[in-house]
Amino acid sequence: MYVKKGDYKNIYSTKDLDRFVSAAVKAALGNDLDAASRDKYKKLLQLFGGYSAADIGSKKTAIDNACRLLQEIDALAKGGDIHEQTAQPVQPVLSDYLADYERSDEKSGTPVQLIPGVGPKLSEYLNKKGVRTVGDLFSYLPYRYEDRRKISVIADLKAGEAAVFTAKIIDFAIVHYHRRRIFEMVVADDTGSIGLKWFKFNSRFMSIFKRGDSLLITGQVKRYNYAREIHHPEIRTLHDPGAGAGSHDELSGIVPVYSETEGLKQRTIRKIIGKGLEHYLPFYFSPLDISISKKLGMIDLKDAVWNLHLPESSTDIDALNEFRTPCHKRVIFDEFFYLELALALKRRGRVIQHGLQFAHTRNCISELKKIIPFTLTAAQDRVLEEIAADMQSARPMHRLLQGDVGSGKTIVALFAIYIAARNDYQAAIMAPTEILAAQHYKTLAGYLDKLGVSSTLLTSGIRKKEREEILTRIKSGEIKVIIGTHAVIQKSVQMHRLGLAVIDEQHRFGVMQRTELTKKADRPIDVIIMTATPIPRTLAMTVYGDLDVSIIDEMPPGRSPVKTKVYYENQRAKVYDEIRREVQAGSQAYIVYPLVSE
Repeated sequence: MYVKKGDYKNIYSTKDLDRFVSAAVKAALGNDLDAASRDKYKKLLQLFGGYSAADIGSKKTAIDNACRLLQEIDALAKGGDIHEQTAQPVQPVLSDYLADYERSDEKSGTPVQLIPGVGPKLSEYLNKKGVRTVGDLFSYLPYRYEDRRKISVIADLKAGEAAVFTAKIIDFAIVHYHRRRIFEMVVADDTGSIGLKWFKFNSRFMSIFKRGDSLLITGQVKRYNYAREIHHPEIRTLHDPGAGAGSHDELSGIVPVYSETEGLKQRTIRKIIGKGLEHYLPFYFSPLDISISKKLGMIDLKDAVWNLHLPESSTDIDALNEFRTPCHKRVIFDEFFYLELALALKRRGRVIQHGLQFAHTRNCISELKKIIPFTLTAAQDRVLEEIAADMQSARPMHRLLQGDVGSGKTIVALFAIYIAARNDYQAAIMAPTEILAAQHYKTLAGYLDKLGVSSTLLTSGIRKKEREEILTRIKSGEIKVIIGTHAVIQKSVQMHRLGLAVIDEQHRFGVMQRTELTKKADRPIDVIIMTATPIPRTLAMTVYGDLDVSIIDEMPPGRSPVKTKVYYENQRAKVYDEIRREVQAGSQAYIVYPLVSE
């Protein structure tokens, strides 16, 4: 059990254990149990009568007897001999009921401000890091760990390395450098001396020091003007009693390092997390069934969280920093499990939805192939078959269409658009820029005209009178295909019968923008998302877990092969020379860069 672990190290911090056991046992007794198991559960309940008021010795006895009872209950549940089970590690068999224990969610959802020592100001700083509840705090894991198990001497300190050492205060003072106040201190041991500096400090900070005090110091050693010094070291006087229960010695052992923000320094974060673990970890449970973690050989979630925040000094520091300890594997598994579960539920919800079922797909494909002046590649034909099958089915299509620039994604989308139009539905294409929208319109309009399908270009640059006319024709259903930018999702755009949405370079749009387009239909519609960004299929299925993926992995005949080159900053002149040669040869060149400001 959690309380018994490490020679009862958690017995002082575990609160309300009697009420916890009472709730769990009552939940267990609500199940269909044999007489022997029911009797043992009742004995377990009796063990914790008056537990909170008992002395430590009585509490330990109750816990020992409870562990034995749980072991016997587990043996009965497995149908085996009790004595054959004694060599097995004690497991809390009530875990099957703990997921339903109402106080777990209640405690995990406790505002972080209610942790002892965390007031409104610290709570505000934690909120900036996404830490709003106790559960968030437990998930606020260190991004690295420092090894402070070795105590050095000053003579051995090297610039660029983290160090832990003891020394005595020789002198300290506030020094002024060009209107800047710096708190400087000189410390020494038998092998030498070194300077400590604080560029940001509270005036009251000085009052805690006295010349001759012995300190335990840790920090990054730097070199300045041929001398070694440490900026903003963490220090503690050797008579400092420490940070209290639930914490650890921050200046020795293996110390977690957290992402900081203004107002939240390492020592403050560690103290808050220590208090959170002390008061709330006993009530923190994984909803994951214990049989799953047992089968996979994973440790208990509470133990994982405790050891990630307060690692034992014997832990492999390299494994910690590479996130490959059993504790890391447990929290990583939980995170991926619930991500995949959420995506699976999302996909299941889409599968059971009843969407549009388009007809005449084969005829549409044949008609369109007759008017295009080229033959589709094998890859385009394969992808087209996948899209046609989706559009024929009753479930809504959600398909990611991936292919390099020039691979023919737009032509494939044209087939889907024509299928929707032939079924008397509208189709909308949303592109991230006016240039790209105009390019799509230029490519598609000619084919659509030959097929008798009306289309329009809708961007913010269209004049008001022309725009109003276009909106009227879209609302009436006269225009079947709408190609545009964000203008397509404006409230003024009312679709008559939207059946297909095609979104180009979807990573340029937010989730809400994509949703706004599909909401213009009165029922679930088919969606095609096009991208030239090379996403490996496995990554695509993780990020777009509710999407089916089609890849055009073949370029049309006659297309020049794509060459990708990487130049470093010091090779900028070569890039300009290459651009100059291409332009002089009659080619075009594009420079794409992130626009920070005009």
